[in-house]
Amino acid sequence: CHREPDAEYHQQRQQESERRRRLYPRGEVAALVLRRMLGHIGRRATVLAAPTLRAMTEIVGPVDLAIGRTLNPDAIGWSRRPVHRTALPWTGRVKRWEYWGIITRRYVLGLTMADLDYAHLTQVYVYDRRRKIEVVTDSVGVGPMRPGLSDELGPVVATSGPLTFTDHGRGTRITVETERVQVALEVEGGDDCLAVVVPWNRRRFQYTVKDLARPVSGTISV
Repeated sequence: CHREPDAEYHQQRQQESERRRRLYPRGEVAALVLRRMLGHIGRRATVLAAPTLRAMTEIVGPVDLAIGRTLNPDAIGWSRRPVHRTALPWTGRVKRWEYWGIITRRYVLGLTMADLDYAHLTQVYVYDRRRKIEVVTDSVGVGPMRPGLSDELGPVVATSGPLTFTDHGRGTRITVETERVQVALEVEGGDDCLAVVVPWNRRRFQYTVKDLARPVSGTISV
């Protein structure tokens, strides 16, 4: 949305690269271990260790993630596009997220809708690289999100507070309307993504879709 001189942009990238080299002087990349916190959030949260790695089946057709409250064995695996229908009964412990991370030469955006069954959260995060400032707008409510995030296969529309994510034939439209931040973006449809079901056990499991490196155009006003 805001054009910057190429020399300034390349200098910034060089400085970031130098900082990374200081963090990893031998050029090694640290392995990231994902730990998922599931279960009831009380005085002590349950932290589950990562499962043993094993070959997983590629899923190519629509499938239900769960049968009632238990994991559907046929849903375990990975896919190149979203094929899982994620409907689950209300238990107070089901967590659903819709998150977009967007980076431009000037701005870093984090847009979050989170439905935690017993509560819900909406957040707009913007970091202005040029001015070195952050703008954060968030809201928290008790109870599930209304309307909730869709459990069906796309195209879907997700709306919460100032955020709206709308799938259409060519990609996804993202809009943000707050007092300090206005965003209108078009995200081109991706040719490939990674969706995976991780089975902790029959009653605890996670489903994640990572849809990366999709071209974005539009406007950001802060």
